[in-house]
Amino acid sequence: KVPLLWNFPLGVAKNLTRYAGCDVGSPGNGMANIPETVAITDLENTPWAARYMKCSNEIDRDVCKSQTYNTTCWIERPDYSPETTQSLAVAGAASWHPGFRFHQLRGRVITFTILKALHEVLTEWEGMQDFVMPDEAWHMTNYYQTMREKVRAMEGDDSPCYKLEFYGLEKICKLPMKARSEWSPRPYPDQSSLRSIMPPEQLEYFDPPLDVAYQPPDVLNPRLHPPPGAVDVLNIVENGSPFLPILNTNYHEFYDNAFNPTESLSQEVGKGHMLFHPSGICDGSSRSFCNRDRDIDCLLSGHDDARSGIMSGSKSGWLLFNVPKVEHGFILLKLETWHLKSELDQTLTDEENYHRRQLNEHRNGHDIVRRQVRQNAEPFCDDFRFEISINGIVESLNKTEFIGDEVEGYTPEGSDARRKRLARIVEIVKLLDDANITGDVQVGIRIKGCKEFKYSHLYWA
Repeated sequence: KVPLLWNFPLGVAKNLTRYAGCDVGSPGNGMANIPETVAITDLENTPWAARYMKCSNEIDRDVCKSQTYNTTCWIERPDYSPETTQSLAVAGAASWHPGFRFHQLRGRVITFTILKALHEVLTEWEGMQDFVMPDEAWHMTNYYQTMREKVRAMEGDDSPCYKLEFYGLEKICKLPMKARSEWSPRPYPDQSSLRSIMPPEQLEYFDPPLDVAYQPPDVLNPRLHPPPGAVDVLNIVENGSPFLPILNTNYHEFYDNAFNPTESLSQEVGKGHMLFHPSGICDGSSRSFCNRDRDIDCLLSGHDDARSGIMSGSKSGWLLFNVPKVEHGFILLKLETWHLKSELDQTLTDEENYHRRQLNEHRNGHDIVRRQVRQNAEPFCDDFRFEISINGIVESLNKTEFIGDEVEGYTPEGSDARRKRLARIVEIVKLLDDANITGDVQVGIRIKGCKEFKYSHLYWA
C-alpha cells in the first residue's frame, strides 16, 4: 500500500485530491534534458542511454527510429534446442510503440521519484530526537480510512465513477472488491486464478497450463545490457554482488480461497470448457519465466502479458465457482462474447469435448484461441440463453435480456441488459446483487443455444 495515487487521468486526479484529500501525482517523460541529435557525429558524444531519443529535423528521422528496438528471440544454450524455428526478433515492433529506450527512461524517472521521497523521509527521521517518529507520521490506517470515506461520499460529476451509476454498477466504487482472474501478469498466479476458487469436481476437468520447454535462468542476453564502456546502472547498484531484495513480501492472505463446502454441488459440472493460459510463472516480477512452451517462436521475449481465460460454449455445460466470504451480495463476471464459433467444437457434447481436449496433446486451447476480430464473431441466435446459478437457484436470460440493444457497439446508459459493454473489450455481467445473500456462495454459469465466451475475471464484495 502506497499513500499516493499515481498517473490517474488529470480530471479524475484533480477531483480526488480536491474532494477526497488524496495525494496524487504523475511522472514526467524525462525528455527535458535529453540532448538533441543534430548530426550523426553527435551520437558519439551522447551517453548511450540517451542516444537516438531526440533527433532534429536536420538528420534523417529513420536513424533514430531504427534504434527503437534491440531484441533477439534465441541465444544458443547447451541444454536445449528449440523445437520451433525461432524468429529473428520479438514481434510487435510497431512504429507507434515507444521502444526500450523510452521505457528505460520512464523507469528511471519513477525510480528517482521514489528515491527522492525516501531521501526526504530519512532526512526527516534523522532530525527527530532520539530517532523517535510519532505514530501519526507513519501509521496509515486513519489516512486510508478517511480517503475511502470521502471517495464513497463523492457524487455526480465529481465522482470518478459517476458514469457507472447509469449502468447499475456504482457499487464498484463504493465497496472493497475481491477478484480472481486468468489474465497475466498477476501476483501469486496459483492463488489468484479463477481455477483457485473452483470446486475440486470442476477443477479436475482442467489441465494445468503448458510446461515450459526448458528451465530458468536464460543465458546472458547482451541486448538487455548496456554495451561495454556505457554507464551500467545495474552494476552500480549491485557493486559487484548480485542484488537481492531484503524484504520478502507476502500477500497470500489477500487470496484466501477458504470455502465451506456444501454437501452436494448445486449443479452438475460441465466438462467441455478449455483453459487458455501461457506456460510458466507469469507474475510480472523480475523472476517470472513465462510463455516459453515448445511451440513459441520467440522464447526470449519473456512476454507475461496475456488476456487469458476459460473458453466455454453452448455444449460445455455448467462452470462452477466457490466464491468465499461474500459480504455485500455483489458478484460480477468479466467476459468476452465476441469469439469465433470454431474455437470449441459445438457439435460435440460436453463429455466429447472433454475427451477431445485430452487427446489434443493437452494443448488447453492454446492453439485454437487467438486474437479475433469482433465483427467476425458468431451472432447471437434466437434461442440463446445465458444461465446463472446462485447456490442452486437458476436465472435464465434470453438474448434480449442478456445483450439488449447496442449503440455503435456499446451498451447505452440506462440499459436493462444484463451484459454491459463499457469499452472496446470490457464486458461485464452482474451475476448477483442481493445484500441478503452473503457468506460462501456457489456460482454457476452456462451458455445454451449458441455462442462461445471467454471468462477472464470474477469480482465480488
